[in-house]
Amino acid sequence: MDRRLNGIAVNITPVARLGFGLVRDQYDLDRSEELDLFTTLYEPNPQLVDPVEGHMAWYRAVQEVLGSALYENLHRTTILDEELSGVAVRPIMEELEPLVERYRDLEERKREAELDQDEIRLEQIEKQERLLNAQAVQTVASAIQKAEDSVETVVVLRSMGCGDGAGRYVSLSYPDLPRIADLVRRTHHLFGRFRELFASVRANLPRRAVMVRGVTIGDELNRVIGSELSLLSDPETESLFDLKWVEKRLLIRDISRPPDRRRGDVVVLIDESGSMLGEAVLIAKSYAFALRSQLKQENRRCHIISFSYYPNEMVEVPEDATAEQVIQWLGRAIGGGTEFTHPIKRAMEFNRDILMITDGEADVGAEFAKHFMEWKRRTGNRFFLVHIGRSPTLHPLADEVLLSDDAQSLWRHLQ
Repeated sequence: MDRRLNGIAVNITPVARLGFGLVRDQYDLDRSEELDLFTTLYEPNPQLVDPVEGHMAWYRAVQEVLGSALYENLHRTTILDEELSGVAVRPIMEELEPLVERYRDLEERKREAELDQDEIRLEQIEKQERLLNAQAVQTVASAIQKAEDSVETVVVLRSMGCGDGAGRYVSLSYPDLPRIADLVRRTHHLFGRFRELFASVRANLPRRAVMVRGVTIGDELNRVIGSELSLLSDPETESLFDLKWVEKRLLIRDISRPPDRRRGDVVVLIDESGSMLGEAVLIAKSYAFALRSQLKQENRRCHIISFSYYPNEMVEVPEDATAEQVIQWLGRAIGGGTEFTHPIKRAMEFNRDILMITDGEADVGAEFAKHFMEWKRRTGNRFFLVHIGRSPTLHPLADEVLLSDDAQSLWRHLQ
């Protein structure tokens, strides 16, 4: 297979060819027309070339894309981003192909009418051409809108930390894109709300105090005492300052900070039982992703587990989950009843703080409750309960019971 495609309607720059080469296998792109579309999206200033005989229909279609007002908005997002440019090719291509066929059919009938010198047919064809040109504007607008949905879905997944393979998954799932895009958009709306709550609380947490114990020697300029800095004010003593700095003999403040007692990683358990189906479970999952986003900024990991009644139906979403795994997880819910013992046991295996989001009630038994409290005492890990509705069963086991919008209390406890 010839791996070096040539464009038809667009000037293929070396930069665009390189970008296309990075994603062509990932998105199964192997046609000159697809290289043209990729270039119009990827290249900052794509340029049409002179029409090639036999390809006038395709040339006209690409010309319509470049001339569309909607194209500019999409192009601003895809410039020099091979993943976003690649994921936008398929939806545009699928909309343009029928338009190109109609252009070709019109061209063929026009040639035949010209050979026959049939003025009546030529007049009819010209009317049809004007109508097709008007319809082309709508077709291109629809194509760009579908491409924007694909691009936006990938951008949103990236912002939630799920960029690995997002473009390929969205591209391959294109027929189901409206459902996927809507699911991701709703999740991101909730995610953004919770992320802002966590970020606001995190920013307002008191910083660790710094204590000055005395004076020592060193070369840290931000800790140099005033008398040493005064050497820089006189050209005759400036060289002395430089010498002391090189030899690490400057007088500097000796400071100390209290030890960083920030907590470690977190396991989040999400109830996917029947009572949580619908908006409640989506809120819970968005909450978990927002928490994970903030923990990641502190190099802390967040392992997510969703559960219902049967142990073999638990689903785990690790830190490195692909976009496909994330979308499939967002779009599903186990349903059925609620059972707490098995998911808590699984979370205990990670030896981390545990956060459970649930609205359910289920008896965990006195023996397990005793075992769990002993595990918390021995390891120093805590158990937080974020409840949607009522879930009094687990209250005695929890270190703190919170509402989903009480991000301030949760984040303070997790520090």
